[in-house]
Amino acid sequence: MTLEQYLIKWDGKSVAYLEETFGVFKDDKALSSTLIILLEQVALQAGATWLLKHHLHASGAIKEKDVSLLFRRLSTIKDWQAKLHLLQCLPYLPISNNDKQVVESFIRACISADNKFVRAWSYQGFYELARQHCEYRPEVQQLLACALQDEAPSVKARVKQLTKKASDFSK
Repeated sequence: MTLEQYLIKWDGKSVAYLEETFGVFKDDKALSSTLIILLEQVALQAGATWLLKHHLHASGAIKEKDVSLLFRRLSTIKDWQAKLHLLQCLPYLPISNNDKQVVESFIRACISADNKFVRAWSYQGFYELARQHCEYRPEVQQLLACALQDEAPSVKARVKQLTKKASDFSK
């Protein structure tokens, strides 16, 4: 069975099934490339991004050209879980000068999402962007300060952690 077939069979809920799927494909050198291609199918986005996040977390690497391809796909992501997973991938991904604007646009769209998890991780995304590109640091510090005033308590918890990390930007 192909990776696409595994994802088609996924019920949209079972983490155990995704872990099993990862176990089958984890040694495939084209895993990240295949997952990025599968993002074209909205129905597969949540599963494909979960697997991508799991791959990165398990110390899997993505080729530089695949990172850029992934970033170019960000505007096509519709599923809220897929957006969340991609935001959670950002700490593992280098954001090149060529890709920073598309990443910024994605994060800006996510920061106003209805879903609190997506919003919380979008602040993390802005932090990651600023960590790699110093021109975003003043804005990120301002965004975090505003979020501490305006956001839901569940979002504020992540923002508080980021505020501590972002304080290093001033040093």
